[in-house]
Amino acid sequence: MVRKPIQRRVRTPAPAREQAARVSDEDVFAMYTVVRAVTRRLGRARPEARKPGLLSELSETDLEAVLVLGEQGECTAGHMAGALGVPATTGTTIADRLVKRRLIARRRSEEDRRSVWLSLTDRGKELLEEARADQLEGCRQFLAALSPTQRSEMIAMLRAVAERSEGGARA
Repeated sequence: MVRKPIQRRVRTPAPAREQAARVSDEDVFAMYTVVRAVTRRLGRARPEARKPGLLSELSETDLEAVLVLGEQGECTAGHMAGALGVPATTGTTIADRLVKRRLIARRRSEEDRRSVWLSLTDRGKELLEEARADQLEGCRQFLAALSPTQRSEMIAMLRAVAERSEGGARA
């Protein structure tokens, strides 16, 4: 008989549950909508500000895969797929596309020949730097539309959210 691993539910502390219960559905939906719009907007600078080239030709998913590999350094297709929130088979398909474009390379593990590691090529690293510059320009354009006070308030609120979220990064 095969034993299934025990799945443990993480219980939210009572005060946090009570606080969450006081948040209206309208507020939840408004936040969801705003976060999606902002993340799409920050993901890339305005199309007219982008230089023609490989960056403008990549799909959002392929670009996200390059960004994941830039953060991880080297990882398996399964790990990359998990970071992207896609099935492992989709991760392999993404890797195939990026290998064809010479943005990533595959390497068999010496310890376990079944494991294949992905890493950015020099061309992939150049694209990563271009993508990061593009994202920073997107942030600059976004922030330019706000007053200095609004910028400070927004950054403070986002820091608070990041610090309270699971595994949130401190900025």
